Amino acid sequence: MWKAGKQMSEEKFTKWLENDPDLKDIENKFVESIQQNTVDLDHGDEQLIPLIAMIVQGTYFTMPDQVSATLKSGVAPEKILEVAYQLEPVIGISKVVSALKEIHQVYLQEQVQVTPAKQTDESCIDVQSKLYGTEIKNMLADLPTGSGKMIPAWLTEHFFENYYARTGL
Repeated sequence: MWKAGKQMSEEKFTKWLENDPDLKDIENKFVESIQQNTVDLDHGDEQLIPLIAMIVQGTYFTMPDQVSATLKSGVAPEKILEVAYQLEPVIGISKVVSALKEIHQVYLQEQVQVTPAKQTDESCIDVQSKLYGTEIKNMLADLPTGSGKMIPAWLTEHFFENYYARTGL
C-alpha cells in the first residue's frame, strides 16, 4: 500500500515539478513522512485525500493526474464525483464546477462509465434531527420576517436532502 502510494507521488511530482528538483525533493520527503506516520489508509483513500485538497484549493492543473491515480487505486468514479459534489456547500459551486470539468475530462479520455447515484428515501429533516437535533432551527428562530423558518428549511434541504441523502459515498 505505502510503496504504491509513494511511487505514484514521486511520478506526479516528477511531472509537475520537472524544472524544480528542490521543491520535488521537499514534497517527496513531506509525503513520505505523512505515509510513515499516519494511520494505515487503504491506497484509494491515500489518493482521494490529495484530490479533495486540490478541489478545495482550486489546484486544477494537477487534478487530471490525481484523478487518474485515484481511479487506478480502485476508487469508484461515482465516489470521486460524490466527494466533489459534497464539497459544494462548503467551498462553493465555482470551485466544484471547475473541478468537475477536470474530472469529467479524465473520465472521457479514459472512457470511464459512471452510474448515477441514488437518493435514499429517508427524510432530510429526519437525518438532520438524528445528527444535530433542533439546534440550528432553534438558533435561527428569532430572525425577522419569517426567515427564521425559511433559512433552516433551505439549509436542511440543501445539505441533507441534496447531498447527505445521496448513496454515492
